[in-house]
Amino acid sequence: MRKKRSKIILGLCWLAFIVWEILVMNWANNQEEVIIRIDLVIILPILILFTIYMLFQIYRNKQKKKKQSGLF
Repeated sequence: MRKKRSKIILGLCWLAFIVWEILVMNWANNQEEVIIRIDLVIILPILILFTIYMLFQIYRNKQKKKKQSGLF
C-alpha cells in the first residue's frame, strides 16, 4: 500500500509541476523584462531526485521478487 501511495504522490507532483510550468509560461509571455526562473533551481532538482529514488525502489523490489522466486 505504501509503495502505491508513493507512486501516486510522485505522479501528482509531476502533474502539479506541469500545471505550474504552464501557468508560469503564460505569465512570462506577458512580461517585458528578463525573467530569472529561481523556482526551477528549487523545484526541479527535488522532483528529479524523488523520481530517481522511486525508480531505484521499483528496480530493487523487482530484484527481490526475482531472488525470492528463484529466477535470479
